[in-house]
Amino acid sequence: PAHTYPQKRTTHIVRHGESLSSIASSEHTGLTGQELYSYQFLPQAGRSASALAEIRKRGPNLVVTGESIAIPYPK
Repeated sequence: PAHTYPQKRTTHIVRHGESLSSIASSEHTGLTGQELYSYQFLPQAGRSASALAEIRKRGPNLVVTGESIAIPYPK
């Protein structure tokens, strides 16, 4: 099912060993890792063009320690 995302968001700073799936779960988003990845490309996520290019280049299976992930808030 399609998600409706609020305009508000928060951020999560990636810690060693985390994945988008584990972040989505720990932040209680109700999203899968793939959905959280897709959210990064929506206007609500507030990403710059350069940040989007870097995220797209790495793909959904690689997050970097210290990276900021946009989290839709509240769920």
